[in-house]
Amino acid sequence: MSRRFVPTIALASMLAASCTSERSSGSLIVVVSGGHEARDGIAASRFADGYEARFGHVVVALESLHLETASGQSAGVVVEPVLVELVPSTAMAWTIEGVAPQRWDAVRFASRPARDGVRLGDGVDASIAERMIAEGWSLYLEGTLVGPEGAPGEIPFELGFPVDVDYRECSSGDGTRGIVIPRASTASAEITWHLTHVFFDSYVENASLRAEAFAAAWDGEGPLTTEDLATQRLSRLRGVDGELLTDESGNPLVYLPGMTGATTLREFALSHRFAHWNGLEGECRTELRIAN
Repeated sequence: MSRRFVPTIALASMLAASCTSERSSGSLIVVVSGGHEARDGIAASRFADGYEARFGHVVVALESLHLETASGQSAGVVVEPVLVELVPSTAMAWTIEGVAPQRWDAVRFASRPARDGVRLGDGVDASIAERMIAEGWSLYLEGTLVGPEGAPGEIPFELGFPVDVDYRECSSGDGTRGIVIPRASTASAEITWHLTHVFFDSYVENASLRAEAFAAAWDGEGPLTTEDLATQRLSRLRGVDGELLTDESGNPLVYLPGMTGATTLREFALSHRFAHWNGLEGECRTELRIAN
């Protein structure tokens, strides 16, 4: 049953529950970026099967952010859930004031299905927010797949992700842990949503980007949805010609789901983790649950 959507207006700034005096404390600005892929799409040259992906909307639900030390001391940060739109540019998630100035080396944040009362960031379409709440999605991707010569032309897609993901013990791209809050100044951090992940064909290193399995799941009517992907069995993927999908050498194409237990392309796609902390080399330990 769809839940009633109630838009709210709230301040972006949240205070950290800290005893640190205002004069000596610091601040943290957290932005979210889809990189150049959100703005320009993913070029055909990057796909092993010659497809191209263009994005019209990338909306991400962020639920929480915590700053802690390795010993468990908390910065007492309190943030409100927010929806951010990453097309065409970087979005502001939170401005947090009154944070104790030090290294917080146990940063964690979460992406969870959007709920009633979620704050809408700049540029978020209210109808998309309402749909995400009703469907229980934490991520929404809308755009077009463009096939290579001989394949179906443009395939619209609207992919919703009903998943909970916790990102824990985050390290920045330079290898340092967490974030340093300066005294009487402001630090900035970026959560980078790496959109190429949705098209990876493997959970091991040297994965390729592929989209033909997605295109072959489209029934030709309306946009391609996440539910359509359930028709593709990982054990026997089919191509757009209806035949067994093969790789560039003519061998049957096998997606490698690792330890996810995925048996369909839907389960495989929903098991992806998209977020990096402070750069594409910034990594977090992740815990993911598919909600439905």
